[in-house]
Amino acid sequence: MAGENATSEDGRLVTAAVVHQWQCDHFGHLNVRNYAAIFDDALFIFWSRNGFVHGGGFAPVTADLHFIFLHEILAGSIVNVFASIRRIGTKSVTIGLLARDSASGQAMATCEAVEVFFNVNDKQSVAIPQAIRAQLDGWQAAPGEQPPSA
Repeated sequence: MAGENATSEDGRLVTAAVVHQWQCDHFGHLNVRNYAAIFDDALFIFWSRNGFVHGGGFAPVTADLHFIFLHEILAGSIVNVFASIRRIGTKSVTIGLLARDSASGQAMATCEAVEVFFNVNDKQSVAIPQAIRAQLDGWQAAPGEQPPSA
């Protein structure tokens, strides 16, 4: 799936990552800390593509993360990361991320992130800005539709 606007039943492709040997544990599998880095990068790219610009006085802040590890990822693997919206609230967004092996298409791991918008000066939660909310509405799954899963 080439291009930043590629889509699939898993959501929209937001990024890809190459797994290097130095990212693996003593068993030869991608270390947990590096799964987190791949999903964190995907969140930064997701926000950039949805209108968030640093310096606007507010920022989405990760409040909660849940990972599910489905299959070991080995050095040399390339994973595609897809994103979809699970929920849009007044001040928060729940984003589903799915990492799939680019060669086999096998689901490797999932991440659910709850992002809360904060005023960076007051350190208080704020409503999602309208311009960003409008972008997010284009990502949200239809009511009753399941988000990315294995």
